[in-house]
Amino acid sequence: MLNVYTPSNQSGNYLPLLFVGLGATVGLSSIYAQLLALASRPEGVNGLIVIVFAFLVSILAVLTVTLGRVRSPRTGAWIGISLVLVAIGSKFAWQYEYHVRAAVQQRILNNDFPDESPTEIRDIVRQTLTFPAHLRLRIGKGWRFNNAGVPWNGPAVYTVWALEVLIFLSICPIAARHLASQPYSQHLKQWATDVNIVMRLPVDSDAMIDQIRAATTVDALLDLPIPQTGASNRHAEYRVNGVRGQEDEEAYLSIDLVTVKANKPGSKTKPVRRLVQFPLLTAEQRRALTENT
Repeated sequence: MLNVYTPSNQSGNYLPLLFVGLGATVGLSSIYAQLLALASRPEGVNGLIVIVFAFLVSILAVLTVTLGRVRSPRTGAWIGISLVLVAIGSKFAWQYEYHVRAAVQQRILNNDFPDESPTEIRDIVRQTLTFPAHLRLRIGKGWRFNNAGVPWNGPAVYTVWALEVLIFLSICPIAARHLASQPYSQHLKQWATDVNIVMRLPVDSDAMIDQIRAATTVDALLDLPIPQTGASNRHAEYRVNGVRGQEDEEAYLSIDLVTVKANKPGSKTKPVRRLVQFPLLTAEQRRALTENT
């Protein structure tokens, strides 16, 4: 059978990196909350702002996995989920904080408590404007399209918040889990993330696909099937994952079937089907593949 890469489920000391990422997420959430305050419509909440911030959080998760050498997909996913939970929770906390600050500022402008200091006024405001009360106000107020018409409140607010969470969960944990599944060179103690397409082999018959999929050794994969013609809308794309700057070391091979389909004039799609994923290439086999190409 093919000696295919599987994650070792081991990790480096990623916890300090995770704590740094969580702290950065709290800080970014303050900006996120301010940007959401500028959006007066629901689509501003579950639109571009959410997607951009979710990508920023996913970058923190990916950095934690990469620098922490997390080779466990499950751990990678939990790192992503923990950052999502902190991001969403911090957003609500910052929104509450900004609401309290605005209320305190208004009380000071109105001179409602002339004998009290700003700190004392803040304590008075927080006695009535608790966090649950703040959430109830937001749910009751909701959003209005262009500040007109019937407000989107009540269940609509819960729906928007649920969509926000789903967007985060569909980006951050998935990205972190995917990276934790990528090849890692135990010999070099580095990620094999340098990807090179070494060959595109024309595929003119299903027999060629069957030959690739039926291979049980890397040598069989390197015994390339011969196309009868170079004119085909399908090709087998041979990619090698290795450590950057270590071209003479072992690496990992992937083979995808790429089908080029013409749509309207000037437009093409390229559906991809994975045939082989991450069998180990020795240094000699890697050189042999390059020479065959």
